[in-house]
Amino acid sequence: MTEKQITYYLIEKCRLGKKENVAYYLFIDAEWVWDEKNVIMDHLMGYDPSEPVDSPYAIGNTSIIDEIEEISFDKAMRVINEQTTEFLIDKWKKDLVKEKAEWDKNPGWPAKLVKTEFMLNGIKYIIEPPDIGLTYDCWDQGLMEHFQGNMRKDLEKYGATKIWNEGFID
Repeated sequence: MTEKQITYYLIEKCRLGKKENVAYYLFIDAEWVWDEKNVIMDHLMGYDPSEPVDSPYAIGNTSIIDEIEEISFDKAMRVINEQTTEFLIDKWKKDLVKEKAEWDKNPGWPAKLVKTEFMLNGIKYIIEPPDIGLTYDCWDQGLMEHFQGNMRKDLEKYGATKIWNEGFID
C-alpha cells in the first residue's frame, strides 16, 4: 500500500484545496469535493479563462498563479476549522428559525449559562446562544439547551471530539 501524498493550497486567500496523490479536491461546505472544474490546476498553470484561447496570456498568467499558495498542514487545519465552524453555525441558524417560532409560542423551560464546547483538529471552540442567532434571554437559552442534541450530531459528523453541552435550568 502506498502512502498518500497530500499538498494543501490556499486559493485567492480564502478557498482551500488539496492534491491527494494525483487527484485535486476543494473544501466546500465542510467537505472535500472533487475539483471537477480544475480550479486548482488552472491556478497552478496560470490559466485565465477570460482571455481568448489563442492569447499568449491565457496560460502562464502570473496574476492567476499569484492567487494560489502551498500551505502547511497546520495552516490547512486552521482553515478547515474556520470554514467548518462557520458552515455549522450558518446551518444551525437556519435550522433554528422554525424551531424558535414554535418555541416562542410555547417555551419549554428557561435556562442559563448554556454553551457547547468541542475540539476540532486539536483546537477548542465554545458556542454560546448569540453565536447561533439567539440571545442570553433565559428562554432562548432554554431553546439552545433543547437544540444541543442536534448540534452534537452535526459536530460528530464533521469530526469534532470532546463535545460538552452545558446549561442549567433557571
